[in-house]
Amino acid sequence: MRYFILRNGEQYGPYSKVEVQRYLRTGEIYPGDLGRSQGINQWLPVSQLLGTGAPPLPSPATDSDSASGGHLPPHDTSPAPEPPGLHWAIALLLAVLTLGFFGWIWSLVLARWVRRADPDNRAKLLLISALAASIGAITMLLSTPNRLEHVALIALLQFAAVVLFEIAIFGMRASILQHYEDLGIPLSLNSAETFFFNVVYFQFKFNRIHHAQSTTQWMTVHHS
Repeated sequence: MRYFILRNGEQYGPYSKVEVQRYLRTGEIYPGDLGRSQGINQWLPVSQLLGTGAPPLPSPATDSDSASGGHLPPHDTSPAPEPPGLHWAIALLLAVLTLGFFGWIWSLVLARWVRRADPDNRAKLLLISALAASIGAITMLLSTPNRLEHVALIALLQFAAVVLFEIAIFGMRASILQHYEDLGIPLSLNSAETFFFNVVYFQFKFNRIHHAQSTTQWMTVHHS
């Protein structure tokens, strides 16, 4: 059986099972990397593909084992970006005091961080579109002499703003969950709380993770 590995959007291989196991042992392949076997198009984590969570010691490679489709490019070893450190209570207070305006700003800040963690995330573009629709609705509401004639358009613009905003927020949620899963940090984000509290809820979770990590590091330093 031959295997292919997906890295940076490119397919590499085919590799033998022995080669994949060797790459797992040397760290050139991670158990969570995506792979597929020959003749199957579904990409699965390598650990699931091989049916084991930890690779066994590889046997010596034969000549046929060494014939592969080229070496894998190295993993990106740059540090994972840290989320913004603003306390969630301050974020909530500022959002209330500014009548939600700070919420828009902080959404864009978080979207920028999410884009660093997940380059495929498009939340920032969706948030800008949502903000433009909301500003358009408010402008029409305040500047149109006969508002009743445009009430349908104003309502449509505001509805579009809400929909685009929530799509962006849930896209960020998916990327955040994947980011922390890749780091091996358990994280859950309730859908209802994400919908109603969005970025403040995200910040609350970030603060808890940071506090837990800080406590663990302190205990490690002072008990070693």
